Amino acid sequence: MEFNFAIKNNFLLENDIRLFFGEDENQIVNFEWLEENATIWEVLVKAGIFPSKGQARKDPRFKDGNIAEGVTDFVVGKKKTRIFIFKPFQQTI
Repeated sequence: MEFNFAIKNNFLLENDIRLFFGEDENQIVNFEWLEENATIWEVLVKAGIFPSKGQARKDPRFKDGNIAEGVTDFVVGKKKTRIFIFKPFQQTI
């Protein structure tokens, strides 16, 4: 099973979604938009890994709850569920 998430923030470009997920976001399997303040605990609940955020908080791998900027891609759980998260960040030159 696979779940794909993208975080809406001020740094998200239209081309970013096409680059990571393809031309049509409606064709992406298990795709969901998340708000900028979303936590990894919310992602784990939405993916069915944990029944509640309280249970997700107890897992030491996800202790701080923050989603890192850029791409986060990992496999978790007995069913080997793949989680892909794209969180755009400000690029400085």
